[in-house]
Amino acid sequence: MDNWIVIRTYDRIQQAQFRKALLEQNNIEAEVFVKKDSAFLLGNIDLLVRTNHRQKALQILNEFNGWTQIGYFNRNKPLEILEEILRQKEIETMLTSDFDPVINSSVYELYIQNQMAPEVLDWLSLHLGWQKLCVTSEMKFAGYYVDILEKYKIDAIVHYSAVNEVSDLEFSIFVPNVSFDFASNLLAELRGWTVVLSPNSKDDAQKWVDFLEENAIPAIFEQELENKIYYLYTQLEFEQEATNLINHNRNWVLCKSFSDFYQAILAKNILSQQGVEAIIMTKKDSTFLIGDIELYTEESKLSFAQQILEEIIHTESNNEE
Repeated sequence: MDNWIVIRTYDRIQQAQFRKALLEQNNIEAEVFVKKDSAFLLGNIDLLVRTNHRQKALQILNEFNGWTQIGYFNRNKPLEILEEILRQKEIETMLTSDFDPVINSSVYELYIQNQMAPEVLDWLSLHLGWQKLCVTSEMKFAGYYVDILEKYKIDAIVHYSAVNEVSDLEFSIFVPNVSFDFASNLLAELRGWTVVLSPNSKDDAQKWVDFLEENAIPAIFEQELENKIYYLYTQLEFEQEATNLINHNRNWVLCKSFSDFYQAILAKNILSQQGVEAIIMTKKDSTFLIGDIELYTEESKLSFAQQILEEIIHTESNNEE
């Protein structure tokens, strides 16, 4: 069954069927699979859910078994810090790890007993002594942010909350009050990361993140809200590799030809100021950088780039007249 995953295995069919009904009551599709050697419906009874519902389904099943999940993250240290704080308050905890096929990495889950959940969740909403630094819907982005903070010896707690009833989550990063200003500056600069591309849209940015991650290169995208511009970042040590991969996989098309190299440079700078990346190519016979100087942009930005350059040329012509 594509896009389905086993989340529990039971000894008896009734155990699996009961939990299937429990999940369905919470709007989560579930199936029970009886393996071939379970002729008497005993042993090897699998309970399956869709992969994107795994985390929510596990949370429901664990709550049913007496535990409430309060932490879920792809780094263990933020949950270990939170666990230590709770233990100092004499609250029993359980920290587990598992492999999540949705994000293709290990995740860590922190639980407390059900009867303590209201008190602890109230405390978490206040985070006394801690201040919220940022919020993201991407767990892997939150993980990278935590890595930046850890590099500078700043502790972090990560708290998640459900955006809807099924699977979407938001991850909030908290740091100690005394570290807040420094931590804010670190993330504002994305210290240790560099811009390698300015994508056209959020969807385009996400595609490039996925592409680089598939090639084992860490990537983050952020939006400059004021200008509605997206930026794609990677870690400094991966900059050249990421740039090479991006350029190899971009559809560059000819935007305009110039007879003078410095005209091409000027046009390239003008486009850059408008958020359009361009590259200059010279023909093999352009030894003295005159004639056949070509300016290329991505096909998706070609019309916009040509419009900008035409407006500049038109303005210059009017000024000359």
